[in-house]
Amino acid sequence: MGLLAKPLGWLMWLVYENIGLHNYFLTIFLFTLITRILLFPLSLKNQKSMMDRARLAPRLERIQKKYAKDQQKLMQKQQELYEKEGVNQFGGCLPSVVTMIVLFGVIAVIYSPLNYLIRIPEPVVKAAISASTLQKDEVNENKFSEKDMRGYYGEFRMLNHLEQNKDDIIAAIADVDGQDKDSALTYYNEMADTKKEFTVFGKYSLLENPWRGGAKDISLLWLLPIFAGLSQLLMTMVSMHFTKRATKASSEMQQAQGCTNAMMYGMPVFSLIIGFTFPAGVSVYWVASSLIGVCQTLLLYKIYDPAKAREQAEIEYQAARKQRAADKKRLAEARKRQDAAENAPDVVDTPNVKDLGDVTPDELSDK
Repeated sequence: MGLLAKPLGWLMWLVYENIGLHNYFLTIFLFTLITRILLFPLSLKNQKSMMDRARLAPRLERIQKKYAKDQQKLMQKQQELYEKEGVNQFGGCLPSVVTMIVLFGVIAVIYSPLNYLIRIPEPVVKAAISASTLQKDEVNENKFSEKDMRGYYGEFRMLNHLEQNKDDIIAAIADVDGQDKDSALTYYNEMADTKKEFTVFGKYSLLENPWRGGAKDISLLWLLPIFAGLSQLLMTMVSMHFTKRATKASSEMQQAQGCTNAMMYGMPVFSLIIGFTFPAGVSVYWVASSLIGVCQTLLLYKIYDPAKAREQAEIEYQAARKQRAADKKRLAEARKRQDAAENAPDVVDTPNVKDLGDVTPDELSDK
């Protein structure tokens, strides 16, 4: 994610410096909001594709029912319908993939505040992380294993035990090319100032794991993973609500209900576990992302509602079906009248005697 993280990191730094008030968590919310806005056209395109597919759903279901025993014919008829209506059945895939990739880049930026916000050179940050990592056969409760320091949370964990590893961190930074002890101390002080932004309620650090002391050490930090799980549950419930509206209850849907429920409750539980076992600051992003995601979902379904598109398609189908039936009936009646006219006996056109009045015999002969 390095190439993607650099432009995103520059954007986050602009937010931090100009409208984030040099507050990491306000910056997270604003940065997440801005990236969602930038990705909104892709999300809107994906939503339109969903609506187009929902519009074809009634006819697709009838095709599936009609050709259930002939899979080759079924696929052919489905493809013909998509082409006739100008709908790309895979139209929503690319926007979703791009959005997911960008969101991973966003996470890489958010969990690297020293590199992207404070603009501390990457070699210096890596040296500090290395100084906070247990070496072979080393025993130190203030340092972390190499496995723990890999990935997104290395900076958070290093900052969490910054003071305890001060001498090692300063020495490691001083060994970086182009650095000396004075510049190493300057970088250390910048890290210490950054760490203060993660302190809440005067004594709790969002760099700590809420579950660090187990069930016996309940603290206000527990609220963050709980909020992360609840906000993820809210987002999932909103999404499932709109999905069910767009899909008629059917045997296939009932069979898939178990999988749907697993997804509905799986992600919130996953968020809860991540929130308790990783630095508490991670939960801040999850909460911000979920709440913004709920608002975005509501807006997308306001613009393009697959449920309404499906209902309208069903109404139009039934109206067209009635029109075809009426046309067929009129055609049958017209043919019936035509057949009756063709089969009727020939009639001689003779004048009605009652209508002749006072006509003389000679005139009658002429008639």
